[in-house]
Amino acid sequence: MQTGKDVCMQLKIVGAVLVVAGCGSWGLLMANAYRKQEILLQRMTNLLRMMQWELRYRLTSLPELCTMAARESSGVLRDLFRDLARELDSRNESEAAGCMNTVLSRYDTLPPKVRRILRHLGRNLGRFDLEGQLEGMSCVIGECKQELQNL
Repeated sequence: MQTGKDVCMQLKIVGAVLVVAGCGSWGLLMANAYRKQEILLQRMTNLLRMMQWELRYRLTSLPELCTMAARESSGVLRDLFRDLARELDSRNESEAAGCMNTVLSRYDTLPPKVRRILRHLGRNLGRFDLEGQLEGMSCVIGECKQELQNL
């Protein structure tokens, strides 16, 4: 027969186990979210470099550049750049900032930092001459690198 002290001690142990398990699970969820964000930023950095090379050496049009980025990527970035290429084609203009904002509104799951960097990219694409776009992409790459260091 258990005494009140034994039951109380068992409840304390169960409570402690639940607290440890809950905190551990929360930590794992946060680490997983950081890792996903890190992977997205690394992939974006690589895509932006490829886009820079395409612009510099082949003067690729903006919709085609986004289509190429979609082909070179995977997951959410592939879908996002594919949608951006379609949006740029459908508007028959090179107003990339508006197109990027329209596309980003469809992707709720993107981390805020990644969303901010993509908005910055949209403001630079198609807005300036070749050198201005290349410099803007370099700035966006720098932002990706800075966020990667912060993570």
